[in-house]
Amino acid sequence: EVQPKNASALHMLGLLAHGVGQKEVAVTLIAQAIECAGDAAILYANITEMLRQLGRVTEAISYGERGIKLSSVAPANFSNLGIAYY
Repeated sequence: EVQPKNASALHMLGLLAHGVGQKEVAVTLIAQAIECAGDAAILYANITEMLRQLGRVTEAISYGERGIKLSSVAPANFSNLGIAYY
């Protein structure tokens, strides 16, 4: 409540939501984190995998490709994008 645009907090809340099975909530929170700090490659890696798990493969690939453009040395982005393509 104090910092509703805190990308790190939104990311962590998204990971927690995903961990307890609230995948749609997780995607929403991480998408908000991306809006706040869209230059963190790990955000893209995580949302790519979460969207893939939800069957939203086209969106997953889009986020995965954007993540790789941000950081060509982030292995999680390549891995999660590859899984989404598969």
